[in-house]
Amino acid sequence: MDFFEYTNTMDKQKIHLRYPFVGTYPVIFRFSELPVDSELKQKYKEWGLKGHNGIDFVLPFGTDIVATDSGKVVQAGENKDFGNSVTLLHAWGTSLYAHLKETRVSLDQQIKQGHTIGLSGKTGYATGAHLHFGIKPLKSDMNNGYLGYIDPTPFFMIDPKEKLSKLKQKLAYYEGKLAFRMKRYRGVIH
Repeated sequence: MDFFEYTNTMDKQKIHLRYPFVGTYPVIFRFSELPVDSELKQKYKEWGLKGHNGIDFVLPFGTDIVATDSGKVVQAGENKDFGNSVTLLHAWGTSLYAHLKETRVSLDQQIKQGHTIGLSGKTGYATGAHLHFGIKPLKSDMNNGYLGYIDPTPFFMIDPKEKLSKLKQKLAYYEGKLAFRMKRYRGVIH
């Protein structure tokens, strides 16, 4: 089963993921991207990966990490190269939150979407504070080159409040640009 088949299957189940944090943070390493660093390339070979099996977000150290969907905690704590991590089981599959400074949940705990599950950090095989986030469907293809993980990007839903905030930011930006051009037009700015 390829990515688009997974997407269609998951859409039918009406999977809607919120972002694993509050606010806006950049992605530094996208799903399926290849590392440039030779040491990391070697790790990918050891892990059996043909590319990155999640998304890495740059987050300040200690940022609250929240559940992207409701589910049950099936792993919390030390997880080899993922460092401190949390894995949640959902009706559609699992979500992984890795390299955490600390976890704030316990095994078998039921979690609601948006509940704080840990704090961002740089534990395990990490060079800086960030969140590695990945999803794996229940019927995943373990031979897909990403250990069964798929790109979570198409499943993120934007919170209407955050969407409005982003629109306001864009509006302020364009109002500023317009004001600058008007001043230039009037000869106030050269």
